[in-house]
Amino acid sequence: EAQAATAAELLGEVGEAEVLGPGGTEAALSQLGAPPWEKAEVGIKVAVPPAELPGALTDLWTGWLGHGRMAAHAGTGVLRVGLEGPSVDNADQMEAFAGAVAKARAALAARQGTLVLTEAPPALKRLVDVWGPPGDAIELMRRVKRQFDPDRVLSPGRFVGGI
Repeated sequence: EAQAATAAELLGEVGEAEVLGPGGTEAALSQLGAPPWEKAEVGIKVAVPPAELPGALTDLWTGWLGHGRMAAHAGTGVLRVGLEGPSVDNADQMEAFAGAVAKARAALAARQGTLVLTEAPPALKRLVDVWGPPGDAIELMRRVKRQFDPDRVLSPGRFVGGI
């Protein structure tokens, strides 16, 4: 209870925060309707250690995500964001958005966090790796993929690092 109260206090500095009791999550979600990322042109999932969530929210809000809708779960450090995407016909907007994703990933990495694009127009996906940097485990993941899919028939190139 003390941790939940502290998290709500910290998160209250950057938005609305409420501690829900047993069964409260289902009731709260039913009042919200569709989550903000379900109908967005660009959907983002951010994960940070729970203690870093207030700082990550501040970084993202003051950076470039201030025009989207967010929902965060303080207990897990997961933040979901729905954004209006850049105009696919405007190369400058697409480049600026791709740059903003890179900056957000750098800020989150400093907080031991990650950012994954869960929804994005194909033109944006060509500019940005939707999974982000694969980290040190990429070679292990490649070996596992070769072991279980030696002919590369299962979604080739669609996972982190082009696996």
